[in-house]
Amino acid sequence: MQPSPNVPWWLQLLPLVVVAAILIFRFIRPQRISVTRMWIQPIVLVLLTGWAIYTTETLNPAPGWEIAAALVAGAI
Repeated sequence: MQPSPNVPWWLQLLPLVVVAAILIFRFIRPQRISVTRMWIQPIVLVLLTGWAIYTTETLNPAPGWEIAAALVAGAI
């Protein structure tokens, strides 16, 4: 799904900010740790990060060499 050209870039960040605020609120509260919760929260954060990177790339695509350099730097 391509972002709409009439939607400002900061408005597309609003869902990310809301989800991040909810996750931060949940992380700072004392809570019981379960095996499910240990796996679900990191998976949600990884998916949220991947979605943010994907939507940013659709708005402002980077050259292939920059993406490859970032992948190599991240792997190191």
